[in-house]
Formats: sequence, C-alpha cells, structure tokens
Amino acid sequence: MPERNFNASKPGKASRFLLGDTSAGVSMILGALVLFGWHTGQRSLLQISADFAPMQYNTALCFVLAGGGLLAALHQFPRVALGAGALLAAFAAITLAQYALSADFGIDQIFMRHYVTVESSHPGRFAPNTGVAFLLFGVGLMWTGWPWPVPGKTSFPALMGTVVIALGVVSLFGYLTGIRATYGWGQLTRMAVHTAGGFLVLGMGLLTWSWQARDLSNGVPPNWWPTALSLGAVTVALVVWQAMLALATATDAEQESGLRTLGGLSLGVGLLIALLAGWGASAARAVRVRATELQSVNRRLEREVEERKRAEAETSLSERQLSDAQSLARLGSWSWDLTSNQVTNSAELYRIYGLEVQPSGVHFNQFLDRTHPEDVGHVHQVINRAIKDHQPFQHDLRIVRPDGTVRALHSRGHVLTDVAGRATQMVGVCLDVTEERERQQELQASQARFQALFQSAPDAILVVDGRGRITLLNDQTEQLFGYGRDELIGRTVETLVPARFAAAHVKHRREYSDHSRLRAMGADLELSGRRKDGTEFPVDIMLSPLELNDQRFVIAIVRDITERREASDAIRRSLHEKELLIQEIHHRVKNNLQVISSLLNLQARRAPNAATRDSFREARQRVQAMALIHEKLNRSSDVSRIELAGYMESLLRMLFATYDMSSGRIRLVTEIDPIELSVDTAVPVGLIVNELVANALQHAFPSGQPGTITVEHRISPDGLHVLGIGDDGAGLRDMKIDGHAGSLGLRLVQILARQLDATLEMNNKNGTRYRLEFREPAKPKAG
Repeated sequence: MPERNFNASKPGKASRFLLGDTSAGVSMILGALVLFGWHTGQRSLLQISADFAPMQYNTALCFVLAGGGLLAALHQFPRVALGAGALLAAFAAITLAQYALSADFGIDQIFMRHYVTVESSHPGRFAPNTGVAFLLFGVGLMWTGWPWPVPGKTSFPALMGTVVIALGVVSLFGYLTGIRATYGWGQLTRMAVHTAGGFLVLGMGLLTWSWQARDLSNGVPPNWWPTALSLGAVTVALVVWQAMLALATATDAEQESGLRTLGGLSLGVGLLIALLAGWGASAARAVRVRATELQSVNRRLEREVEERKRAEAETSLSERQLSDAQSLARLGSWSWDLTSNQVTNSAELYRIYGLEVQPSGVHFNQFLDRTHPEDVGHVHQVINRAIKDHQPFQHDLRIVRPDGTVRALHSRGHVLTDVAGRATQMVGVCLDVTEERERQQELQASQARFQALFQSAPDAILVVDGRGRITLLNDQTEQLFGYGRDELIGRTVETLVPARFAAAHVKHRREYSDHSRLRAMGADLELSGRRKDGTEFPVDIMLSPLELNDQRFVIAIVRDITERREASDAIRRSLHEKELLIQEIHHRVKNNLQVISSLLNLQARRAPNAATRDSFREARQRVQAMALIHEKLNRSSDVSRIELAGYMESLLRMLFATYDMSSGRIRLVTEIDPIELSVDTAVPVGLIVNELVANALQHAFPSGQPGTITVEHRISPDGLHVLGIGDDGAGLRDMKIDGHAGSLGLRLVQILARQLDATLEMNNKNGTRYRLEFREPAKPKAG
C-alpha cells in the first residue's frame, strides 16, 4: 500500500486532522456515556425524550468501536482500523440478517438486559437503518486499512461516509418534522435521535480521513467530492421519497395524493442535485486538463525548489554541526511552549535523558517525570520563580534514565514574553555534568582521606610557603607547640624557633629555598623548638620541598625527641660506664698475665737445665703476647677491636728483645695493612705470629748467621685475610704441619689455625714460609 503522510503541520491539514480526531473522540464519548447510562439507569443518557427511541446498548458499543477504529485510521494504524471495521461490519450484517430472516441469533441482549423498549420492535436490537449505517461505515473503515492496493483507496471511504451522513441527516429531519418514517422503517425499531447525530459525526470523520489522505496543496477539491455529494443527495432523496410513500399509505385518500406528489418532488430534486454534482466533476476534470499549461511555471518553480534544497542542505549541515558540537560538549537545548505545555528538544538532550528522539516534541510532564524524586520540588521552585520574575535562571538537578541510571545536569535558561508581558515560552540548555560531579566527589573523598591522615599523624606537620609563612598545620602541631591554629596561620616559622636561633634560621631557610632537597630525620643536627610558653625542647625535623601551581612550599615534619634524647644520654652514660669497666678488666687481666710472666721467669732461672729454661721462656712469651693485647685494649677507645699494625710492632719488638737481637744481625721486615681485628681474632693471630717468629729466631740462623724475617698481612676487597711469616735462614727438616710434628709450637699453630677456620701452608725451600688464609667472622646484628 502506498505510504501516506498525515503530517498535520502541512498547510490546511492541521484543522482537518483536528476535525478527524474530534469526530473519533465524540463518537467514543457518546457511546461510553450511553453505556454508562444503561449500567447506572440514567435514562436521560439513553433517550433525549421519554417519547423517543433509546439508543440500544449494542449501538453504543458500535459507536465506541467505530470511534476507536477511526482514530487508528487517522493515526496510521491500518491493521487496527481494518480489524475494527471488519468487526463493526460483521455485527451490523448479522443484525440486518435477523431482520431479513425474522430470526433471533441471541446477540441483541448478550451484554445487557434492556429495560427501555420505547419504539423498539425487538428489545436490544438496533434499527435496520442504524445497521445499514454501521455496515457502510465498517466497510469504509476496512477500506482505509486494506493492506493491498485497491481501486478507490481514498474515494470509497468518502462515499461510504457520505451515505452515513445522509442517513443521519434524514433521521434528524424526521425528528424535527415529526415524520416517523424517516428514522424508522415500517414497524421495526427506530433510530434514536442521538444515534442520528452520532452518524453525522462518524461520517464526517470518514470524509476527513479521505480528505487528508490526498495531497490537496493545489487547492482543488478531491475528484470524489462531486460523486460523494451526488450520492448523498440521491440517498437523502430516496429515503425521503420512501418515507413519503410510507406516510401516504398510512393516511387517508385526500392526503395520500399530496404526499406522493411531495415524495416525487423530493426524488426529482435529489436527482437534479446528483446531475449537478456530475457536471461539477466534469468541470473539475477540465480544470486538471489546464494543468498542462502550467508546466512552464512548474519548471521555474523547480529551479526555486533546487535553490531551496541547497539552502536546506546548508541548513541541515549547520544543524548536524550544531548536533555534533552538542554531542561533544554533552550539551542539549530545549524550548518549552508554556501555552501548549509541549517541549521541543535537541537530539543530544534526548540522548542525555536516555529517550528516543521525538521530532514533534513531547509533553513537559514526560521530562519532568524523569527528574529525580528528591529534586522535583527544587525544579518547580526554579521554574515558578523564573516565570514570575521573567529573569534568567540556572540550577543543578538529577535525572533518572529509563534504565535506572542517575545523571547530574546543570540547566540554564530564560523566559520569553508576549507584547502583554506574559510568559509564553522558556528556552535553555542542559549540560551533562555527571563525570565532573563524580570527579568532584572523588576529589572530596581524597581530600577527606588526606585530612584524616594529615590530622591523625603522630608528628607535627607544617606547610610553609616561599616567604617562610605557615599556610597549613595539623592538630599535633597545636598540641606540641601550644598554639592555636589561627595563631600560627600566616606567621613565619621562626615563631616556633628559640629566639637566639631566629636570625640564623632565616638565613638557613633562604639558603634551603635556593637549594631545595629532601632532608630526612636523624641528620645529626642539634635542633630545638620553642613552645608558646617559652619552654624549649629537642626536635628532629624532616624537610621536603613541594612545588604546587608554580609556587614553592616546604613540608616540615617535626618530632619531639625529648624522650629519645634522654634515652640516648642514658645509653651513652651506660656505655661509658661499661667501657670503663671493661678497660679496668683488661688492665687487671694484663697485670695478672704480667705476674704470671714474672713467675715463669723466676721459675726459669731456677730450672736445672737449658731445655727446661727454654720451655719456661716459651711459655712466658705466649703469656706476654696475650698480655700485650689486653694492654692495647686498655689504652684503646674501642674495647672490642684492636689495631693490628701497632699490636704486631709491639709484639715483634718484644720478641727481638727477648732473644737479644739488638745487634742487627737479623733484620725484620713488616708489611701490615691498617686494619682492626676483634679480640677473638687478634688473640690467635698474635699467638701464631709469636710461635712462628720465635721459632725462626731460635732455629733459622744458627752459628750467628745473619738473615731476614718477614711478617705480612693483607686483606682482599672481598674480606679474605692473608697472613705470611717467613725467613731466609737454614730452613726446617723433617717438620710437618699435618698433626704429626714433634714441636709443641707447631702443634699449637695448627690448633690456633683451626680456631680461625684458616688454611695453613708451609714452604721449606730457600728458608721457611708460612701462609694462613682466613675470614673474620661477621659481626652479629643488634636486636
């Protein structure tokens, strides 16, 4: 079926469109009122007068059905119109069949038991002329919704509507003139007066559909109009003629002739009108023939149309660009007609609201319903104030989309007035600020978290600007220094520095500002803070530079270290006392070892032979080697470690003096790295050096032979200690270091090497050389 455009905005169609809707609405209201009257017993709704025939219940139902079908046809719901027309025609046809067959199919009172039977041959059954009108209207309604191309698509419904109007007009004429035969056929049920009026309305609605279904922009009436007029005139003439004949039959002979003559005149006038209508149709066709003469004009108009199309294309481009701009900006525009309550919106505003685009606009309430329930009152206040004051307005609101999501909008607009100063229209824009609001909420939450952390910090925190003025501080700052927040904001940080350091602190602050860097706590600086009451206390301060919005700030974290300083002083005093105690112990151990050494020396003098004296002398040397360590520790500031080079120098000097090597016959060469060893490592190293050097002094250079003894100690980067002791003397024969040597000194060296977890090697070529490699055990970690 060809598509029809029922756009009511086209010239001349708005009133016809309104007329069609009004016809449909009146029909449905009429039927609904009568149905209400039947159910409630309101006889005034059923009968215009107590002597007049009532509108039957089925008649009222058909009016409601006919009005709905007409409304569907007018608004392009063809399937609904087709179904309603078919149902209406079928019901009317069945009713007429009952009259024709003198039968009762049980449909007359199927919905309502009739209690008003005036002018009714069959209670509940509508009049035969009513059935004909409904049958014709139903067929015409079916024609509007027929899905396949049919001849007379628009003209046939008009013809049916014309006949329906004619039947209604004749019945109303009968009620006005008192001719009962015009609204009732024979002795059968008669048509009610408001039924006749309803057919006038329905027929007009069907004519409206046919009229607006054609393009009548050229001002020429539709070509079916003369035919419809002719058919209507013929229908009226025939019905009046039939009524006159019926009336003549029912009267006496004197009146019968006059009535038959009047009927004949009516029929003649009707046929004459029909002929005139035909002539009018021929004239209309002649007018259309002349349309060919306007082709040249049409060509000129086509050029104008092309120009208009170009202008529309440019306008369309501008509209698309505006739509794209609104989409990018998430900005929708709106215009609200306060008179009709209709709102016209841009496509972007529909998208923001999550609604389908309605080019013709929507009712204001459809958008108001999307407002968040908590914001409806505020929106009403803004609108009412703007209408009252005629002032621009802006406000924030939330909407709820059909899918349930909530969006935040910022709306701005102003009121337009007429010449009388009455508000007639409001225009404005809505900006979708949902993401901005969410970012603001996230920022506020972040700021709240920062404030919570900032204020709950256990240390005082201050933010100082480039001029040294305090711009921000936390609660701990107030508690630590005794000032209120308002007392410190805007004042220089020197307020919290002892007065004697204030001038120097300004200089240090400026230097730090020029060379900003992170300064951690525990920088070994003696710093003090000053409270509001003037008392001073030790502090530790961490400084961190901060650049914000091209401005420099410094974050200072101040910690009260009074307790830590007191604890440190206590620990320092305790350590000093322990160091004194340990030094005293070393002193006493050294004295005791000296006593033992003296006893061994006395005992050696009383020894009966040289071998015993040598044994006592070797034991005395070992005791003196250990006593020398305790003497060094007693004089050292560190009682746990000993400086190896100094210790070796003293030990070797003591050995050379013991064996009376002052003549210079044996030369001593030492190469010892400047390192420190723990006491646990220094004691076995000293004893090993003592044994091996003493052994070289006794046995390496017999018969006064000169020579050289070398003592070396190196430490590699990876912490490996290498101890070398050698001489260029006669060397040793049959001496081993595998545990089977006969010398007590060498066995002692092996035991001490195992104590150091050292490797021990000996080379007996060109003198004797010993090499030990060991690692000093790592210091245990505190805590």
